[in-house]
Amino acid sequence: MQHLNFFGKSVTLMFQDEQIQRLRINANSHPFWIERQLESQNLIENIKTIGMFFDNAPFCHTLAFLQGIEHLFDVHVSPRSQYIRVIMCEGERIIEHIDTLGRIANSVGVVPLFMRTQHIREQYRQLCLELGASVDFFIPGGETVDVNAEFIAQYTHFFERIPPICDRIRSILLNSRIFANRATKTAHISANNVSALSLTGPNARASGVPFDVRRLAESEIYSHFPLITSHNGDVYARTSVRLDEVRQSLDIINECIRNLPAEDTSCKSDVISDGCGQPMLFPKGNIDLEQIEAGIYPIMHEYSAVEAPNGEFGAFLVGNGRNRLQRCKLNMPSFCAMQAFEEIAVEQDPMDIELIVASLGITL
Repeated sequence: MQHLNFFGKSVTLMFQDEQIQRLRINANSHPFWIERQLESQNLIENIKTIGMFFDNAPFCHTLAFLQGIEHLFDVHVSPRSQYIRVIMCEGERIIEHIDTLGRIANSVGVVPLFMRTQHIREQYRQLCLELGASVDFFIPGGETVDVNAEFIAQYTHFFERIPPICDRIRSILLNSRIFANRATKTAHISANNVSALSLTGPNARASGVPFDVRRLAESEIYSHFPLITSHNGDVYARTSVRLDEVRQSLDIINECIRNLPAEDTSCKSDVISDGCGQPMLFPKGNIDLEQIEAGIYPIMHEYSAVEAPNGEFGAFLVGNGRNRLQRCKLNMPSFCAMQAFEEIAVEQDPMDIELIVASLGITL
């Protein structure tokens, strides 16, 4: 028996004849205390703090929760805000995929590439803070800060550095015979096992399952872009799908910026108090501010999902006519990936465990 610790997770391995016979990945109760926290706070507190709970892809995870709130309160989202949300979420998808690819590189000994991807991730977060796109950037009905010409210019300029990084990753990993020999047929997941293991996102598409939550949205933004899939279902396929999705996300961002609807200058922001003396801005005409300020959840339930970088992230919200949620449950793709990891890692080479974890994109 051996205990490993990497990426913040503890893995217990049991061997027989130098092969893994059984393993168990031990994670903390991260989503459960988030759910209890969201149930204990009022609506305004949840809107202000939801993004602080997630270290990876906070915009995507926040959006799933806020879409549920918007459906509960029948909030209208303007076309411009829909485009802005796509731009920010696709930017996060790029950064998180780059981070995952860096972890894959690190697991096979390419440490300089891993350090480069971590540096890009930190630069992106710094850029968002400088542009005012903090963790509370998304609010019901819109955003706290509108995207102006300066915002667009800095945002697009930042992502100009991504294509050379993609070329570097492809050259070092996918075009390397050493990496191909190690990653091909390693930790294979068949298309039939994808649904049994509840896998979504790149892990499912790398096994040939053409499922993407973005295609289920009402927006037509994604209809022009094909789904990127592979039929091999191994570590190499998951690496390839993520890298191709980075380039596709760049195209989606450029498409949204070109077609971004003009700002409606007649709709100024309304201001309400957050209960602590601090003002909160909401798009005028999109939302019933009295209902939001009262924080009374309708007696109904709603499930809202988004395509996070690692798969479907969903929020199930139950209102009971009071100022607290009766129930909040979060569907986190990393826990589905952990379930898959415990099954596909059996009989694998112990030296490939870190590589398999990285390829599944397990982050908490």
